[in-house]
Amino acid sequence: MSMAAENAAEVAALRGWKVYFNTVTIAGRRNLAIATWTCILGTLWLNKKRRQRKALRQAQA
Repeated sequence: MSMAAENAAEVAALRGWKVYFNTVTIAGRRNLAIATWTCILGTLWLNKKRRQRKALRQAQA
């Protein structure tokens, strides 16, 4: 069995959210990378905003 046939069978077996987030297809890998970076950067941004808000409250007090 060739590599392409194995991948085609794996891709055909994907259901639900696994169609969009998988390690079999290039698009699936891209979506995983985008989701990972979004979570990392979103967490950093939220922490930055939380610190700014805390500093503003202390300055007002």
